[in-house]
Amino acid sequence: MVIEGSHKIPISRDIVWDALSDPDTLRSCIPGCASFVEKAENEYAATIRASVGPVSSAFSINIVLSEMKPPKSYKITGRGKGAGTAGFAQGSATLVLVEHGTETELHYTADTKVGGKLAQVGSRLIEVAAYKLADGFFTNLVRHLEPGKAVEKDDNKTSSGYYI
Repeated sequence: MVIEGSHKIPISRDIVWDALSDPDTLRSCIPGCASFVEKAENEYAATIRASVGPVSSAFSINIVLSEMKPPKSYKITGRGKGAGTAGFAQGSATLVLVEHGTETELHYTADTKVGGKLAQVGSRLIEVAAYKLADGFFTNLVRHLEPGKAVEKDDNKTSSGYYI
């Protein structure tokens, strides 16, 4: 499944880039992140608690940042397995930062695959959860960098439903 979206962040591109490259910031901004440990340069092991419909689990995820083009873009790849029979999730996303004065427009395109019980909940619920996870991450990023500022999301990508 491919998802894409964009967010306007009222912060300069260099600051956004630094945040998106910082393990401590990533740990604090990923919704449901219980742990985020650096394994090697630009490679991390994370535990993320997520719920999609009736499936709720802690997922052990390996995350790699690659194709780094500071301060413009990078690719993030993740592979994870849920506890028990929850299933697996894997995917990659390309993040592109476009500078507009003191603001940054962040565009993302992600391709994800799921299996096991997670795949049984249906693609619509998974899509809703994926967009909510992205929205939660970007909202947390802005709050982390500048409390009191708001993130503006692409209204064509909003949805309601279950939260990851």
